[in-house]
Amino acid sequence: MRKSFTDMRSRPIFVLPPGCNLSDMDFFPSPEEKAAVKAAAKHRKHAKVCLINLAALKKTWAKEDAASDRLREQRRQKHIETILAAAELDRQWIEQYRAWEQEIDRRRNFYLSEHQKEATAIHAAQLKKLATILDDIRKTDCRLERKELTKRGVVRGRKS
Repeated sequence: MRKSFTDMRSRPIFVLPPGCNLSDMDFFPSPEEKAAVKAAAKHRKHAKVCLINLAALKKTWAKEDAASDRLREQRRQKHIETILAAAELDRQWIEQYRAWEQEIDRRRNFYLSEHQKEATAIHAAQLKKLATILDDIRKTDCRLERKELTKRGVVRGRKS
């Protein structure tokens, strides 16, 4: 069986250093000690409330961060969609531009080939005209030469 506190108090304690008197010691707390214990308890209670508030704030911040992240992601997706739409419009414009350039090149090549055909036809006509002119010149030269030779009497076989 355990001994009660009063029984333990009435017994002498032999573990104290020599020269130490128990009557000089006060085992009950002073008002200052009571106030210090009370302040420490109040501080612990305040710290506990602060930790609870901090946990609640962290939860709130996490929710706000998640909402902010969702909003940022939505804005980013919208921005990406806008960029992709602009890129698609650019692709369409580039296709139209290339088709237009091809049409211009096709027309330019057509007109250049037509011009070349005309130039070739003109050149052929000029060569033909030149050939007839040269033929006429040769015939005229031959006539004049025959006429000169006939005057001199060099041409035989013909009676003049």
